[in-house]
Formats: sequence, C-alpha cells, structure tokens
Amino acid sequence: MRHTFIQLAREFWIPAVIAGSWTAWNVYSSQAMGASQIVAGFSGSFFLSSWATGQFLRVKKQAKAESSFALIEQRTSLLLDRLDTSTDRLEGVTTGGDAFCYFSPSFAQGNVQVNPFLVHSGEYPVYDVRVWMISPEEFHLAGAGINLGLGYLTPGTGRTIYQIAPFIEDLDFQFTAKNGLWTQLIRVRGGLIAYAVLRGRTHPADLLIHQYPDGFPLIGEDLFDVRLRESALTSD
Repeated sequence: MRHTFIQLAREFWIPAVIAGSWTAWNVYSSQAMGASQIVAGFSGSFFLSSWATGQFLRVKKQAKAESSFALIEQRTSLLLDRLDTSTDRLEGVTTGGDAFCYFSPSFAQGNVQVNPFLVHSGEYPVYDVRVWMISPEEFHLAGAGINLGLGYLTPGTGRTIYQIAPFIEDLDFQFTAKNGLWTQLIRVRGGLIAYAVLRGRTHPADLLIHQYPDGFPLIGEDLFDVRLRESALTSD
C-alpha cells in the first residue's frame, strides 16, 4: 500500500502543482470566485494536466521499453553468433571442418620422378584419412589402384608417404576422412607438374587448391586445359 501511494505521488505531483498554480492565478486575477468555481477550475486543470503528464510518461516508458528490447535483441544476437561460432569450432575440432590434405608433388632424382609429400591445409586436424591411388584410365574400375590408411594430420604439418613410391605417370588420388571426400589429380608433362584438388568426386566440384605452371601443355582434359588455364591467366 505504501508503495502505491508513493507511486501515485510521483505521477500526480506535477499535475497537482500545475492545477494549483492555475487555480491560484485565476483566484488572484478574478474579482470574485465562488467555492464551486474554484473546485471546477482546479478539477478541470488537474484533469487536463494529468492527461498530458500521463501521455508524456507513457511515451517515456514506451521508449525505455523499446530501448530495453533493442538491447535484449542485440545481446541475444551476439549470444547466438557466439554460439554459432562455438558450434562451428566444436564441429571442426571433432570432424575436421573444411580442412583437407593433399600431395604437394615435387621432382626427385633429376626431374624425372615425382615425390609424393602429403601436406595439411586448413584450421583443424583431419581424421581417419584414407587415400585411393589410381591412374586416370582406371579411375572408374572397381578394385583397381591402391588403398592406403594415412591416419590423421594436424594443421601446419606434412609428411612423406613411403608406401607410395616416386612416380613418373599421371595419377588420381581420392581422399576420404571424417569430414568428407575430395579428389586430387596430378599431371606430369615435360618436367612440369600440374595438379588440382577438388571437393567431391567430379571435376565440376569445388576447386580447393591447384597448381598450373607456365608453359604446361594442353593435355585433352577440360579441367586442366580450360578451368586451370583460365585461372592461371586471370591471376597473372
């Protein structure tokens, strides 16, 4: 009850002061005012000033509520963004996210044989990596090629895969891991090495990384002759 009276006093003291002042001015300026006229003048001015003050307080409270809602919405949005980031990071740590690995080929033994050096790319480790090595001609033949388990790789690391001997021919590699499947195509021509790493099974898939040296000849494959060649010309 006490809190109610305090709240009423807070909201109606301004209308009471305005109404009292207005009534006092009317009494002072008028030569003769009866009690009924004083009460009527005070009541009317008090009602009008109460209505105006109420509107002002309503708008003020509404603006404060809207400001509070905006702050809550901003904090909620920030919290959701942090939650999304944490979820993406947790998924990346547990599955590998968008990380991948591939062979960074380099020549060995007098620019004749290609040395298969496996490197990691991305922010997170890649787990349970397996690679299927096959020649382009046998890519669609079941049971062809060599299938190897490579374990896992952490960011910024690489290693030579000794189970794969240095080679001189074109090879395709299909990688699988916890976070999906990707393919690497390596082509060797006249002392030059070109390669492409693609997310998925087919050539129109997302191109993750590639190498296309100057002077690499046309080889009759659209991925290298068109897509990688155009990319190299654009980057130049």
